[in-house]
Amino acid sequence: MFKDADVIIFLGGFPRKPGMERKDLLQTNKKIFIEQGKALSVAKKDVKCVVVANPANTNAYVLNHFSNGTNSRNITCLSRLDHNRAIGQIALKTGASMNEVEGVYIFGNHSTTQYPCVNNIKVAGKPIK
Repeated sequence: MFKDADVIIFLGGFPRKPGMERKDLLQTNKKIFIEQGKALSVAKKDVKCVVVANPANTNAYVLNHFSNGTNSRNITCLSRLDHNRAIGQIALKTGASMNEVEGVYIFGNHSTTQYPCVNNIKVAGKPIK
């Protein structure tokens, strides 16, 4: 299914169920993304891959590790949920509208290791610092 694709978007991951521990979710998604990585062997070597399924960074890492030749610079992930949450919290704290918050970048997984970078954030055109 990946043959001759220019772009592949990985939307599917296993959802965290009530009572499920994070390690269980990681193990289940690991199996999914190992198989997806192996399936990339038939894709173009310059295919662009975007992982959306959380934990997106971990899933992208596993995909890359098992991709057999796909350029690792072409595998990335989206953390839009966390990005939107950060914008909402900044807007709430500053009294600005969400449209006035710009330059928000999120690094890391959807967990306590996540790092929202504040170096480039502006609110109403002014640096947040």
